[in-house]
Amino acid sequence: MIERFNFYDVYGYVIPGTLLLLILWLPHAIASGHELPSSATSAVVAVIVAYVTGHILQVVANKTVPSKRAIRGADGKLAYRFPSDYLFDDDNQTFTAEQKSRVGEKIKNKFGVAKPASAFLSCRNALQAAKVTSYAEQFQGMYVLMRGICAAAAIGLAYMIGCLWQQFVSAKPTAIVGISLVVIIAAIFRHELPRSDAIAQTSFAILLSGITVCAGLLAGAASPQAMLPISITAVVLTLVMLWTFGAYQAFAEQFAKTVYLDFDLLDLLPPKSG
Repeated sequence: MIERFNFYDVYGYVIPGTLLLLILWLPHAIASGHELPSSATSAVVAVIVAYVTGHILQVVANKTVPSKRAIRGADGKLAYRFPSDYLFDDDNQTFTAEQKSRVGEKIKNKFGVAKPASAFLSCRNALQAAKVTSYAEQFQGMYVLMRGICAAAAIGLAYMIGCLWQQFVSAKPTAIVGISLVVIIAAIFRHELPRSDAIAQTSFAILLSGITVCAGLLAGAASPQAMLPISITAVVLTLVMLWTFGAYQAFAEQFAKTVYLDFDLLDLLPPKSG
């Protein structure tokens, strides 16, 4: 496991997992005045816990933070499509017409498919076999990082809302109001999600609502002085969530673009010896 630990593990799991743990720990630290443990043993344990938390977080994020975009087709209807698909649309200017034709012809000759998007994973596998995927892997690591941070910020925001509302209302109204607010938060992602993912949308809304309610029940002993830093944190998390969501989609598109461009140049590489 240690030998295979790489930058993808750091970007995809350790950083988002650490961020989520810090967000969840923050209200209690503010209320009780506790500081982060500084011993080496605590640091090692924290990294391991963050790594495991990051894996769980990415499972959730993979289902709820979409890379598909709403693209309007020639018929005027919106369709939710991956970047690997819409990059070859006639009205998409990412590639030139010559590049689209050339890459499409190479994919057809190598994999026997007429639609380039159908062979995207095959293109990526071909690049991995040729060991020329460094830039594509970097963009993949970045979009996974942004996706993880976005999900961590959304969960953290739901948690902060619960901490705030508990100071003003009783537990029962907290549950009602918290669920309503978190459903609104989940709706931020709804316009980008395909209708077929309605179960994932509902599950994510329920998850955030549950976090809000649990936070409200656990934060009853928090002092009024803690409300200002928690409120500021909630605002910051909202901005982080929106920014990283846009960055995630941008990196996802750049990843698909890089895979196709590298595949286009694959036949220009010198043959491997031995």
